[in-house]
Amino acid sequence: MAATGDEEAGVKRLLDRTLEVTGLHDQSGEPLLCTPHDCRRMFATEAVTGGLPGHIAARIVGHKTLTTTQAYLAVFQDDLVRTYRSFLDRRRAERPQEECSEPTSAE
Repeated sequence: MAATGDEEAGVKRLLDRTLEVTGLHDQSGEPLLCTPHDCRRMFATEAVTGGLPGHIAARIVGHKTLTTTQAYLAVFQDDLVRTYRSFLDRRRAERPQEECSEPTSAE
């Protein structure tokens, strides 16, 4: 269910007030700003990088397609490398040892 304009404005006021009270600033020293939409993006990114399947995150945030949720996700290089290496380790563990070898310098 999508939030109404009044609900979103109320959430925005709460976020603004919370950030004002905390006194947080961005890298340039300006007061930190955050929108309700930013919170949705952060939630989706944290949920999926934390292991929640993308299609479940899509349902939670109310997206009709997984493509929309994927566009929300912030993919960081270290997360990408770590996830890929983990995938490779799992695949190598499942395959017969004789099929797995270290790449040669020519490869």
